[in-house]
Amino acid sequence: MEKAGISLDPEFELATSELIVQFALRCMGIGCVVRNFAQGQLEENTLFELSIQPPFPPRKMCLITPAKAPISPAGKRLLQFLEIPL
Repeated sequence: MEKAGISLDPEFELATSELIVQFALRCMGIGCVVRNFAQGQLEENTLFELSIQPPFPPRKMCLITPAKAPISPAGKRLLQFLEIPL
């Protein structure tokens, strides 16, 4: 956003996607969440999606696991979902 000359000065910085959705529902600003967190509200037309041009670039993610500790079943499932070989 800085490259586009847009400066943000948020009054609130929220810790969870659920809080971001709830603040947006109460007209307390805009938020950025994974679509699944707001899917119900989008379908009910209580929230709408902004189309930002140009779109944000894709994000990258880094996962770190301990080298000598076993990965939990939930962790293994997440890695499978993300198509990361074990």
